[in-house]
Amino acid sequence: MEDRPADAPPKPERKRLRPRQRCAPAPFDVNWRMGYVGTVSFVDALGESLRTVRYAAAACDDPRELVVQMTADVRSARQAPRRFGRESSRARIEPRRR
Repeated sequence: MEDRPADAPPKPERKRLRPRQRCAPAPFDVNWRMGYVGTVSFVDALGESLRTVRYAAAACDDPRELVVQMTADVRSARQAPRRFGRESSRARIEPRRR
């Protein structure tokens, strides 16, 4: 940026000699991979987190295996709720109400 006196008029913009020609970019391949993540959080009646389990699967893995593991853990927790939370009377796993 150049230093200009405060009372100097603004510098005029350069004029184009030819109009700008827009052209489409060259085609290219898009290669991407998506990893999978999931979280199951067990909460008490007050909404406090008792335990949070995080799951992850690499992009090369089948995400269905991740879902099967998450579902199995939730089923197991619903059958034996004390195993997943603190030992208190309010540590129960309840179905989510809509």
